[in-house]
Amino acid sequence: MRSIIGNLLYAGQRTNFALALPRLPAMRYLATVMMVTPNLIMDVDVAADHIGMSRRSFTRRFRIETELSFAQWRRALVTYCADVLFRDKESVSSIAHQLGYDSVSAFIAMYRRTRDRTLAAKELVG
Repeated sequence: MRSIIGNLLYAGQRTNFALALPRLPAMRYLATVMMVTPNLIMDVDVAADHIGMSRRSFTRRFRIETELSFAQWRRALVTYCADVLFRDKESVSSIAHQLGYDSVSAFIAMYRRTRDRTLAAKELVG
């Protein structure tokens, strides 16, 4: 997984799947940690607290710098990782567990909400 994510670390720029990283060093570090360990479950309150910001300041700054909310950014990261793992012939249940989901159905629902299709449909489309 680390080799997949290693190509994505471009601070302040879009990655090859249109995911921007924050420029603020503490936020960029947090985003980098999440990219290297996409199974890390962290909500916005924990993330803000971890880097010593209020939730309001964190969410405002994160959206300004990435054009996405923290939750949207995290879902984009997880779905990108899922696409890569699926392309490597991993099963959907294996992908869900590798990305930190205890429930495969919760993972499938999140993926469908984010991408408007399932992983299996992606294989049919190409």
